[in-house]
Amino acid sequence: MKNLSVALGEALAEGAVIIPNVIFAGLIYQHNGNYQFLLPFVLLYSFEKAGVFAIQGFGTVKNPYKILECCLLTAITGIILCIFGTYYHYLWEIGAILVGIGLSNYTALFRTIRDILKNAGNWNYEDALIKGYFILAVIMGFSIFLRHISINIIFIVFLVILLNILIFIHKLDSNSKMRFQPLFEKQNCAWLNFLPALGMLIFTFFTRTLKQTSDIRYILYVGFGFCILILIGAFLKKLSFNLHSIQTLWFGAVRNFLIIYSLIYFIAVDKSYMVGFSYAMIAIGIMLSITIKRKIKLLSLKINPEIICICASMISLILLFSSYTYLLGIMFCCAFVATGNSLVLQKFIEDNTFPILERRIIRSKFYGLGAIFQQAILLSILIVVSWIKNQNGSIALRAYALSNGTIALQSTFLYVKIICILFIILSGVYLMYYTRKKLGDFKK
Repeated sequence: MKNLSVALGEALAEGAVIIPNVIFAGLIYQHNGNYQFLLPFVLLYSFEKAGVFAIQGFGTVKNPYKILECCLLTAITGIILCIFGTYYHYLWEIGAILVGIGLSNYTALFRTIRDILKNAGNWNYEDALIKGYFILAVIMGFSIFLRHISINIIFIVFLVILLNILIFIHKLDSNSKMRFQPLFEKQNCAWLNFLPALGMLIFTFFTRTLKQTSDIRYILYVGFGFCILILIGAFLKKLSFNLHSIQTLWFGAVRNFLIIYSLIYFIAVDKSYMVGFSYAMIAIGIMLSITIKRKIKLLSLKINPEIICICASMISLILLFSSYTYLLGIMFCCAFVATGNSLVLQKFIEDNTFPILERRIIRSKFYGLGAIFQQAILLSILIVVSWIKNQNGSIALRAYALSNGTIALQSTFLYVKIICILFIILSGVYLMYYTRKKLGDFKK
């Protein structure tokens, strides 16, 4: 039973963002454009992204066990409210906010706890990650299959999973040396961290709303949210943009492109069945990255391994230009992105300039930042290309949002794909140059 709890914990650590998003997307089915069903989905995603920035507003993390318990209790409360949303739809919205907040830092906190136990020699579940991938696939398949039949069944199953993980974390907390420590250590002006969280919330909310409604008037609000986030970031300087932070941002952006472009493209051109194949390739790529990472570590190469992963990711993107090699391109690109991201994560864990219990949380900020920046860029390019080619800025996005795809949009998405990939490659080339420069300066 304990092994199952660990595997469930690992599964949620991999799917803390995607599982609830897949579940809440079930509310949109056959209700496209209806804010009563759309708003919970948008709120969930927005508060997930903002929650990563908000946690440090309470102070410096001192007890990840109890914080994770509080987060799980928040998410559990949200799921319980959602079960009754059928009778009073506002409960879906309140529940979505609580689930988003509760799971926003789950992955970072769970893996921080795993790091603590591994370093103490008390983590004996090396096969749990592989089992977690399998369980995640089952949960995803189960959710996709049943969410349009009875979404409450999915909510109840997810509730049982969260309760199981909560009990497991509580047992770990009871046996830890941190059990009597406070959740946070007070820090002067820690509340300032809530300001970038607010900026991220606004930016993400309108980006996600634009994507789901296809109302291009929201692009102005996306720009407004982006400006707020940049101004707050520049004024407070809460984010330290060192080398591994920028690399994480890039890897997060590329992986998000693979996910979001495939989703919008295949639905918009009436090939929805291909979305599942694309996501399967992403999952295979992530698992393949485990082997690639081991091989790279065994090789004593003169070239920095992160540079290898950036270069290989860009080469793999070229495969996306052909429909025959598209899925292979997703698999290989995701494999190298996941490998590079894992290597960079180790740099965060070893970075003594960050508090030891907050290193994964800080890394999550940059990964999420890259993902939402890329999403805003992709949507902007899609609107501009649609306006130039079809004299209608919302036509391609509307085909996705309303699920009334047409093959006639194929060429529009080809231009969008070319522009986005060129943008990724140019930024990747600069990142490789920047990496070599920084490493050269470090050696001097």
